[in-house]
Amino acid sequence: MIKAIGSFTQIEFISKYDSEKDKTIFLLGSISTKQMGVIQDMLSRWRINSGKMEEIIVQTAQRNYELVKCGLKGWKNFKDNDKDVAFNEKNIEKIPIEVISEIADKLLELNTLSFVELKN
Repeated sequence: MIKAIGSFTQIEFISKYDSEKDKTIFLLGSISTKQMGVIQDMLSRWRINSGKMEEIIVQTAQRNYELVKCGLKGWKNFKDNDKDVAFNEKNIEKIPIEVISEIADKLLELNTLSFVELKN
């Protein structure tokens, strides 16, 4: 059985880099197929010469940021100098790039078919 994209509401995600006692919790949600397609098309390039693919370019860091921008639905306990950081698009830029990469990987996992689903 294939599950529809968006069949989960939100999950909580904690970075492996978070060593604090009070963890920052990132709230992750679904990304629509349309949004996923736009992100993949916008940030991937193929160069073909004489019918042969010569080069594939994937702007991974930018792709990860765009995925997080679409799939991050909120956070708890995200601080800047002991002050709560308001959840908004501009403040996503305050998340360290390593954590952006982790969140993007989790969002891809949540929003694509699993190996078992692909096999069936």
